[in-house]
Amino acid sequence: MQRLRTEFDDLAQDIIEEASYGPHTNVYNSTGFAASDISIYHQQIRCLNIAWALTSRKIVNSSSVVSIVGAGPSGIFMAGALSLMSNCIIYLYEREKKILSTFRNSPYRYVSPNLNSQGLFEHYDPRHEAPWEDFPLFNWSAGSGAEVASQIESEFQKILLARPIFLFTGCEITKIECEKIRTERKLTLTATRPGKEPKKESSSNVIITATGFGRESNPFNIIDFSYWNSGQPHLYTPRKTPERILISGFGDSGVVELLHYVINGFSHERIVDFSPTHVYKYENGQPSSVERVNGFYLSLEQSIQSTNYHQIVYGHEGNDSISEINWFVYALFHIQYNGYALPSLARSVFNKMMTFICRELRLKSSSLTYQRMSDSNQVTSDKSFQRQLRESISKEISDLASVELERVMSGFDFRALYADTLDNKVSANFDLFVNAVTPTPFSDKLSLYNLVVVWILRELRAFKYISGRIESIAFNQSGYRVRIGNKMHSFDRVATRYGLVKTRSIDIMHCAVVAEKEILGSGGLLRQIEKRVETEQEGVYRRVSVVSEALAEGKDFVRRMMSRDGEIFLGEEKRSLAGAVKRFVEAIALVDRPFFERMWKKYLRGQEGSAVLIDMRQFSHWMESKESFRRKFRLKLD
Repeated sequence: MQRLRTEFDDLAQDIIEEASYGPHTNVYNSTGFAASDISIYHQQIRCLNIAWALTSRKIVNSSSVVSIVGAGPSGIFMAGALSLMSNCIIYLYEREKKILSTFRNSPYRYVSPNLNSQGLFEHYDPRHEAPWEDFPLFNWSAGSGAEVASQIESEFQKILLARPIFLFTGCEITKIECEKIRTERKLTLTATRPGKEPKKESSSNVIITATGFGRESNPFNIIDFSYWNSGQPHLYTPRKTPERILISGFGDSGVVELLHYVINGFSHERIVDFSPTHVYKYENGQPSSVERVNGFYLSLEQSIQSTNYHQIVYGHEGNDSISEINWFVYALFHIQYNGYALPSLARSVFNKMMTFICRELRLKSSSLTYQRMSDSNQVTSDKSFQRQLRESISKEISDLASVELERVMSGFDFRALYADTLDNKVSANFDLFVNAVTPTPFSDKLSLYNLVVVWILRELRAFKYISGRIESIAFNQSGYRVRIGNKMHSFDRVATRYGLVKTRSIDIMHCAVVAEKEILGSGGLLRQIEKRVETEQEGVYRRVSVVSEALAEGKDFVRRMMSRDGEIFLGEEKRSLAGAVKRFVEAIALVDRPFFERMWKKYLRGQEGSAVLIDMRQFSHWMESKESFRRKFRLKLD
């Protein structure tokens, strides 16, 4: 038991370090600085794990004050989990007027817990609307962005009533300051409400930024709807026949944009129709086997894991070095001692790494040996060095991935499945072009499912691919003039889908914001935290989620409070009164935060740790009896 506790303590500390802006700052990032795996499914796992780690290590407890910046999915997940695990005071700030605003305003975008999620292996089936592994909190199912937002908000409102979470919408955080006072850290937020009160500063024990992964990139200032705001059918009505369309950027959002033009009457939720029920696998031009969909996606993922690019980027993780460096050392050993010859594209990655490492270590390539690499601390443990190395080989890695993914996909044949069902649905109104910088339309930015979709669309000759970087885009009365590489092209419409770019909307003072984390990633935050529990049957164990256990007590309290059969059920009158007091207290907190916190801890913490369990009227009468309070706030609770 002691060994298990130590393992969980070490794991919690690792998670905290991955999410931290710097040592001893108590400022954390809910995304873990991730640059990939950014679906809601992945982000929900990260938030639950970070909340568990913070409470497990006692960084957040019942006497803590936590400020969370952003009330999108990440902010909601984090606020709900932290509150249920610790019953701490939480201030949740949102710049927009409503929470979950991006999803709330996206009725045409389909959101699924499985569609773009990796790592599900044999459970992977994009058509499955509920997550294969039930989330212990906010267990939403597939639907439009607005429907998913409604599901999440409905559960959050119950927690909001039962726990000390105070929501401030239309409130933008512009600065976070971290100041060391003696042995403690003082964290200060600067908040503004445009058109209302002047800037306010407030202190917290812990601050968590949950402002998402960035904004959608539009470097050429194209007049175009963003991914989340597109999808309306009238946007894909042809203005002439055929209309030349260019979609530049071919990640998951680019694939969805292409489908709107390719398929007559396409709606995003019908993308799951592309998922095969069975697939023929070919070897040497002949069918070798028939696989059902789950087995197919497992085979596809295993085939991808055997490629050179996947081995370089993921296959040699360990120690303090990134996988690329460990692969380089491994390849260098076999080249020097066993005469191993790398494939051509993998060789180009190796040579680029060799050039970079020799330049940084000031060595000639002939002097760089396996032993020299193994002994170099700069190469094996310097995070800044590793970040620069990963950036320097990014193009070579993307090119290698593109070519090898095309080769993997050629091992499966989908034509027999789709020739009859899709040929008559492909629109003849558009002449479609897709542009990206990779040599083929396949890239490591695509989810497993969209790799299949792209292959099918290419087999149907639904688009033409143009490889190269766009140098300029000019618009005139006749349309768009686009220079790709050294060649000029003409199009009637252009849509750019370049993904998200990091934003620095918050000035974080005296926090060592580690840029390396944004490049090196944080895959450790996605791990499943489980323990083995012995069953009644001797020698048989079952796996139990540690995160679920941490949430259980808080969830049970909320359930009993909302249940008519519960011993602490609140009638409609008291529930309404509880909501009124909650809004009343939020007003107090905004005006005088220290006073509010002292008042909360002294008068509002019932035995169950919830504001709604006290006598609300008695509390309001106490507040109004205070002369200083009446003069300061001039507020009255009806």
